[in-house]
Amino acid sequence: MMEESAILLTLTQVTVAFVGFSAIIATFQFKDGFTIKKSDAINLQFIVATGLVGTFFSLFPLMLSSFGLSDSLVWAISSGLGSINYLGFIYYLSIKVKISKFRRRKSKMIVFTYFLIGFLILILNLLNAFNIVFQREFAPYFISLIYPLCLVGYFFTRLIFQPIWNTFKNKESENFK
Repeated sequence: MMEESAILLTLTQVTVAFVGFSAIIATFQFKDGFTIKKSDAINLQFIVATGLVGTFFSLFPLMLSSFGLSDSLVWAISSGLGSINYLGFIYYLSIKVKISKFRRRKSKMIVFTYFLIGFLILILNLLNAFNIVFQREFAPYFISLIYPLCLVGYFFTRLIFQPIWNTFKNKESENFK
C-alpha cells in the first residue's frame, strides 16, 4: 500500500491545486465589466465540486488503511463506494445535461463519450469490488480517480483560455467591421 499511498497523495495535491487555482482565476476573470455566462458558472462549479469529491476519494483508501484493513478489503470498499459515486455522477449528468439541447453533432458525441466512459468505470469498479475479473486491486480504483481529474484539467484549461478566446473573437469581429 506504500506505493499506492504516494500516488493517492499526489492525486490529492493535484486536485486541490486545480480547485484552488480555478478559484483564483475565476476571482480575477469575473470582475466588473466581464459578462458571466451560465456555462462559465457551470464549468467552475464542475471544477470545484468534482475536485473536492476527487480529493475525498483519493484520501478515502488511506483512511480505511489506517484502521488496519487488508489491502484487498480497502480496494473492495473503495471501489464499491466509488461505484456509488459514479452512479450518482451519471444520474446527475443525465438530469442536468440534455443531449437534445446541443446543436452540433460533435458536442453531442463528446457528452455521450463522457457518459460512456463514466458507465464503463462504474462497471470496472463494481467488478473490482465484487472480486470478479479483478482481485480487489488498486488499478480499477485508480482509473476512477484519473478520469474526473482529466475532466477537471480540461475544464480548468477552458477557464484559463476563455479570456484569450474572447479577446480574439472581439478583435476578429472588429477587423470585419
